[in-house]
Amino acid sequence: MIDVRAFAVQAMWQRSFLRVGVRRFSRQEGYIEPPRAALKHLVSTLNPSLITPADYMDLSGRFGFIFDPGSEGSRRVLRYAVRKPLYIPFPDDTHGFVYYHSQPHISPLAGSVRFRVTQDNAPSSFAHGHDLLSPSGAPWQTLLPQIACRPTFKWLASYLIRDGLVAEELLSRCRDVFRERASIHPNKILFTFDSSFLIDLSSETDLTIAGDTLHTLRLDIFKMGTRVYPWTGSALARFEPSTFPEYAGRRVIHLRFLKVLDPVTPLVDLQTYRGRMQEPREGELFTVSHYGRLPKPWAYDIDASNSKVAAALRALWDYSRTT
Repeated sequence: MIDVRAFAVQAMWQRSFLRVGVRRFSRQEGYIEPPRAALKHLVSTLNPSLITPADYMDLSGRFGFIFDPGSEGSRRVLRYAVRKPLYIPFPDDTHGFVYYHSQPHISPLAGSVRFRVTQDNAPSSFAHGHDLLSPSGAPWQTLLPQIACRPTFKWLASYLIRDGLVAEELLSRCRDVFRERASIHPNKILFTFDSSFLIDLSSETDLTIAGDTLHTLRLDIFKMGTRVYPWTGSALARFEPSTFPEYAGRRVIHLRFLKVLDPVTPLVDLQTYRGRMQEPREGELFTVSHYGRLPKPWAYDIDASNSKVAAALRALWDYSRTT
């Protein structure tokens, strides 16, 4: 249930937030404290090898933060999450450093701005920290394609160029690759098998496989022989190549449920249900039962079909092996 008092206060302060820089949410009965002063320091760098103790910040309970409180023009604000109509505050113990994340073995288009949670303000603690997670359980991040393609993130792109973390050519490449995408959602874009994504068990899920080109993948496998979806709920999931001996020498993919977000509940009478899809379980592979046989993990041979789904999954396989 939405706390009406909290919402009213939040709405009243919405404009002042952009000037003040932070607002704080108290988890004691939804009470919201008066807005605090702006962060007193600039973010000096997004390069994790150049951070200083002055770049350390505590975002616990805050709705967002401003990179440069004294800047004019564009709103240099990053927020934790939005669950309309309210902003979700950063979790407790969110203290550390904002930085640019990239990995040499993954496409440079997969770079992102993240927040590294550390135990103190010592730069040496960065290596022992962990990346902040979003409410879904995936990394909290702003992807480079978002930064390159959205005018509202032009200021963030300038920070990355200033720090020598990306070149203008890479930003242009992002814009070329993603130019036909009206929206870019971090939890719906896959660069490698390590990329997790959100799925709704009672509807189709549209995903984008990103590399030198984009492939659209419409995932609609949860009806599994029935005209209705047997389960409702949502989860964080991931594709992974099969390691089962029976598929040796073939390019076969499975789907794993990493984390259940909204509870899994049946939409059918389980006493009479004869569909193939078994109940999704956190941490386990998506499992199906073929014609009354013993359940086994769903398996998709990406070379056995010329469908768009197969083409997209072949691209994901290739990107995962070549980056």
